[in-house]
Amino acid sequence: MNHYYQKIDLSGEWKFRLAGFKKIQESKKRIDIFKVNLPGSLNENKIGNDIDLNTPWTGFTGGGGWKRKKKYAPYREPGNIKVPFWLQPLKYYKGKAVYTREIRLSQEWKGKQIYLFLERCHWKSTVWINKRKIGTQNSLSTPHQYNITQAIKKNPQKFILDIEIDNNYLIGVGINAHSITDHTQTNWNGIIGKIELQIKDPIHISNIEIIPKVESNFAKMNLEVQNFTNSKHDLSLTIKSDFKNKIIGEEKENNIVLGKGTNNIKIEYPLSEEYPHWNEFTPDLIHIQIVLKGKELNQKYDEYIGLRHISQKDHQFHLDGKKVILRGTLDCCTFPKTGYPSIKKEKWIQIFKICKNHGINHIRFHSWCPPEVTFEVADELGLYLQPECGIWRGLTTIKEIADELVYPFLIKETKKIIKNFANHPSFMFFCHGNESWNLQRTTIEKWVKFAKKNETRFLVSGSAHFKLTKYDDYHQVGPGSGFHMRYHKRFNKSPPSTAKNYNDMIKTKPVPLVAHEIGQWCVLPNLQEMKKYTGCLKPKNYEIVEDFMRENKIYSHADELFMASGKFQTLIYKESIEAMLRTKKIGGYQLLGLNDFPGQGTALVGVLDAFWEEKGYVTPEEYKRFNGPIVILAEMEKRVWKNSETFKAKIKISQFSNAPLQEGVIQWKIMDPSKSTVEQGSIIYNEIPIGLYNLQEEIIVQLTDFQTPLKYVLEISILDGEVYNNWDIWVYPTELEDPSIDDEKFIITEKITEAITELKKGKNVLYLPEISKIPHKTFGSFEPIFWNTAWFPNQKMHTLGQLTDKEHPALRDFPTDTYCNWQWWEIINESKPIVMDGLLSKIKPIIQPIDDWNTSRKLGLLFVVECRKGKLLVCAIDIKKDLEKRIVASQLKYSLLKYITSKNFKPQHKFTLEQIGKLFEKYP
Repeated sequence: MNHYYQKIDLSGEWKFRLAGFKKIQESKKRIDIFKVNLPGSLNENKIGNDIDLNTPWTGFTGGGGWKRKKKYAPYREPGNIKVPFWLQPLKYYKGKAVYTREIRLSQEWKGKQIYLFLERCHWKSTVWINKRKIGTQNSLSTPHQYNITQAIKKNPQKFILDIEIDNNYLIGVGINAHSITDHTQTNWNGIIGKIELQIKDPIHISNIEIIPKVESNFAKMNLEVQNFTNSKHDLSLTIKSDFKNKIIGEEKENNIVLGKGTNNIKIEYPLSEEYPHWNEFTPDLIHIQIVLKGKELNQKYDEYIGLRHISQKDHQFHLDGKKVILRGTLDCCTFPKTGYPSIKKEKWIQIFKICKNHGINHIRFHSWCPPEVTFEVADELGLYLQPECGIWRGLTTIKEIADELVYPFLIKETKKIIKNFANHPSFMFFCHGNESWNLQRTTIEKWVKFAKKNETRFLVSGSAHFKLTKYDDYHQVGPGSGFHMRYHKRFNKSPPSTAKNYNDMIKTKPVPLVAHEIGQWCVLPNLQEMKKYTGCLKPKNYEIVEDFMRENKIYSHADELFMASGKFQTLIYKESIEAMLRTKKIGGYQLLGLNDFPGQGTALVGVLDAFWEEKGYVTPEEYKRFNGPIVILAEMEKRVWKNSETFKAKIKISQFSNAPLQEGVIQWKIMDPSKSTVEQGSIIYNEIPIGLYNLQEEIIVQLTDFQTPLKYVLEISILDGEVYNNWDIWVYPTELEDPSIDDEKFIITEKITEAITELKKGKNVLYLPEISKIPHKTFGSFEPIFWNTAWFPNQKMHTLGQLTDKEHPALRDFPTDTYCNWQWWEIINESKPIVMDGLLSKIKPIIQPIDDWNTSRKLGLLFVVECRKGKLLVCAIDIKKDLEKRIVASQLKYSLLKYITSKNFKPQHKFTLEQIGKLFEKYP
């Protein structure tokens, strides 16, 4: 909103001290010791205490593991303090800080109303003028504003302004709430954004509320007009509108009588049918100008609105009558350069353009509310936002549990957020906060009814995941309610397919379901990223990982491990998202992060880093293929096929563009690794409406001619190839010839004692240790780590895919990528990684599972060594059991036998018999 006022910019140098105001009052001199630049934070100004073992963090630190575990002992030493659970600030201060400045005003401001405007404070502000207390405010989400007119009346030309900022934990919003926590934006002390004195006429409009009634072609306007004079006034209020400087709407003039004090004026303004509607495809904004005129009064106010109506019906969202699916991501307030949210328009343009390039149309601001510039940019680019009131009552202290201690704050935040931001068309959804375990359902129900009262501009959900209410316009459903648990378990439990969906869950609720925080699949830290941290937060958590990698002899190929984990993460995300899109009538989904979450034990869940920059293993174009307005879906019962079978795939189109697709052709083809087409076809369609569209025709291919074991790619395209998607599939021969084996030179055994005996004879040995007898908790898992093992230590998953030497001759007859792909599912879930410490650390495994970065061990499933005249191939994968049913394991066994009996069986590392015995003495 462009309001009519003049301003004095107060940004720049301020004096300050870390003390309560009383101490300043008692000091004899008004010269403070320190100086800082505002807008900014103390940490940004390098002021505060050094980080140590007693730093009073705001946020759960993972149960104290850092303070007690032996592996972190070096990082608890003075001078080498490094915390593993989030980015580490240069300095830390929690408490009160007083910022002081002498203000001089021109004589021309006499008779005006003077407001102090602080765009974002963290957290509570208290203002004094010439030692006189003006007031206190504690909003986390909206500007702090003070009318200081009366306080400076005696001497308006010169006065001392003191602003005390208190970032103590003041109200039980939850120590992990992203509005205050050190996990992401940090618990900073300071003021950011606009810091200014706003000089306004005694008569002025203080708030404008515009509620478009699109279906009726008018807008309700509620104007709050202040009159600080001692008399009534006859004024004219003129409203007009235009689109891109073209006036289409009518000019409407109203005569009003303005009484003293606050006046509330209600107007209905007609809207032209010629005005375009606002959405993600056409984010067109209508300019509304309001002119207030009277004797010696001529004020102009500008607002920009979007004409749109969001509703829900039959389990789905509708925007102006068209079905909408939310392709969302969370914004958890991660700003690694500053440690606080950006107020700069260019930064939000950068972030939101990146989101749109990846197919995102919805942003959920997890337990915080962004500044106004965020809404402005979303208005201009077409994004559907869900701000929240800054609450996450997941972990609280005993005294916070009573609802009455937080509910009044919640209601005040709600009023302020609606008043400040709800005119923006991008403000489409509203939620009080995240997973409020410790708020009563009745409390949340009261909030939902309060937030919905007289509102049609946005839809309301009681809480992200927990405590869903009967008054919700939509439900955000997460762990324990189906989406998370069902699809997390299935990656290990069920063979890979592309047919999973959640249709059964949709039927259970009367309102749209939005999948809450889907994904949370991690990637290994990119150590090259550390050089990006040039601000006031440092990646000490990454430095710890680097040390672990060096110690365990995997640092030399850290980049390869990172890329392999990233490729694997991407294919898991692709299937996770496509399962959502295959679900009929789903409301949408919210990824926990398109970008990384650097807190909560370091959760690298994004395909983008904490700076919203690409990591190098998936492009925006590739990502948008499975996360865009139009996504082609292929339903296959499995990923791995025998060449004696008939390949079948059903085609579905998730079609949520701005209009139905007119008649056209769907093209499909199957390509071999050289990208040569081996099968192809086309299907004509008449029209594809908005929604999930099922084609009647199937892709059917006889696989008889697919004789060589290979990975193939199924690609389907529409709109002349403008929109396409693809899937990896594998075809293996049903019958495998037994390799020629000389039993006198070769043996397969499960016993190390027998292996050593045969090595002494100079034989080649394929050693298959019994999986159940391999020690260590880490077990073979296709499904990767959920979040991380520091935050969720009891999970079974400890790996992030694998790094495979695909050119190694041992895998010559086993088609594979350098990273873990779907065909590995059958094998990995029947394996047990070997921890390759000691002498084995010299070896780079042929198949190397990527370990949890909190341990960063070298793991191996397949490696080879030489001993005397014999050679030893160690395979910690079950390639013995049920091979008639396990075609992938059968093919791997075939490839290994071909290798071990070939001239290429040439290990690079030599071991003595004694060393071999010691290495495997744990596996008798």
